[in-house]
Amino acid sequence: MKVYFGIDGTRGFPKWWFGDPYLISAAALWRKDHFRIPRWFPKGEFFLDSGGFSFFHKEGTYPFTPDQYISYINTVKPSLFATMDYPCEPNVNRSILKSNIERIEATVDYGVYLWKNRDKINSQPVVVIQGYSLREYEYCYSLYQKNGVSANYWAFGSMCRRWNDTEIRYYIRFFRRMVGKSVKIHIFGLKISSLNCEVIKLIDSIDTMAWAYGKFKREKRYTKDSFLAYRKKINSIIEKCSSPNYPLFQHKPI
Repeated sequence: MKVYFGIDGTRGFPKWWFGDPYLISAAALWRKDHFRIPRWFPKGEFFLDSGGFSFFHKEGTYPFTPDQYISYINTVKPSLFATMDYPCEPNVNRSILKSNIERIEATVDYGVYLWKNRDKINSQPVVVIQGYSLREYEYCYSLYQKNGVSANYWAFGSMCRRWNDTEIRYYIRFFRRMVGKSVKIHIFGLKISSLNCEVIKLIDSIDTMAWAYGKFKREKRYTKDSFLAYRKKINSIIEKCSSPNYPLFQHKPI
């Protein structure tokens, strides 16, 4: 399982970055009416997220079009990019699309457009599945299937605000069964406490901003030391689970 460490990017990038895979939100790179192009990006593989949750928290919708997003992707050339989506958490801004069904259908419209234009994009798409209940995620995936999307990398949104680790693991088992064993799965904002060996074996990647959480509480923790401590903690969990003697299934499968 690969970990993409979130980088804020609104005030520049850490000059001490060690080359680990990282994720940047498009919201951190948007300036009023255009994307900014930084003079440099940190070394290492990076994943560009569309920034839906950040945009909707303030504005309720995206300030850019899918074609503008495609143009920016081709300019900055991330290794992966997430298709544009509408988060479905209960507390998300619903000034534009109120129901989760509307938000799911809008997510699929964006996802289908970007996936069908993938030959024009110099990065790999990660198609985002949205929802909040299991039935909603299943509905979203079924809409993609009806529209002919057969992606080999899927991402699941609206997971970072869940606090029950057992529920999160249950959902992940459901996601894997739904999309099958032959494709990759990314989980946005997965809590480290929900990681166990089963989860690590079932998914291919996650992203986390937890190493810099203190930045948002105005504490001085957006530092090299905080990153190294968090990286060591999460890598130790992954390494433990890579041992052939460590049990894989710690919970009954659904």
